Amino acid sequence: MTKPTKRRMQVPPEILSVVRRKSRLRRVRELLAPHIDPINEADLPMADAEAEAERVREVRAGTRLTQAAFALRFRIPVGTVRDWEQGRRRPDAAALAYLHVIEREPKAVLQALNI
Repeated sequence: MTKPTKRRMQVPPEILSVVRRKSRLRRVRELLAPHIDPINEADLPMADAEAEAERVREVRAGTRLTQAAFALRFRIPVGTVRDWEQGRRRPDAAALAYLHVIEREPKAVLQALNI
């Protein structure tokens, strides 16, 4: 019985460079790990998330609409508005800009949405 011969796989150079980079990054992380303080949960910016949630509530309250009515009128999924207000999710930069415009010029937004 003959032993199966190992066939050497030809790996494209672009893949090899990625693999080498990743192994270097891993090695750098290993070397730096003893010098980096572990993350303390208390230091994370939870206050920012809570402030954003409050801000979304204030914008909606300024329109005197319920979550469902606000979501429908400004074409935002009601679940998204609820998650923003409860702090489960944070609005991205575009959503924050949209909320700012809604707060400043709600009639203009409604006009632009043809409502």
